[in-house]
Amino acid sequence: MSMRDASEAGTTRDPSRRGLPRHAPRVLMYHYFGDAPGADPERLFVTRRMFSAQLDHLQRRGWQALTLDEYLAALDGAPTPRRSYLLTIDDGHESVASIAAPVLAAAGIPSVLFGPTGAGLHGLEEWVDVQSVLKCRDALVNLARAWCNS
Repeated sequence: MSMRDASEAGTTRDPSRRGLPRHAPRVLMYHYFGDAPGADPERLFVTRRMFSAQLDHLQRRGWQALTLDEYLAALDGAPTPRRSYLLTIDDGHESVASIAAPVLAAAGIPSVLFGPTGAGLHGLEEWVDVQSVLKCRDALVNLARAWCNS
């Protein structure tokens, strides 16, 4: 039964099923920060200036960033602001530490980093190495400490 069918039938959403209402928090997914080193047909790179401008725009328009815990609670039906979002970053590229983490810290915006595991690195060695991942991890730990102390 679709949500529309359930609504028209006068039934409510099954509380045992996770799902998001129409005005659920959005998920913003980023990959790389800075100038693309070459062609970027998938548009995965965002410059520091554009990233800052996007975050400023969200704040000016009344959007509120959520922590992962707040987002997961929303999946279970907890109320969230109508204009809320979860910011995620994939891959753990070194630009997360050098560009994204300082911008996020300055703006006070929480984020979630999904880093690659050893099994997922085949063929990606030219841009991911252990030192980059550790540098990124350290920057995000510092961001988390600053977030908790504010």
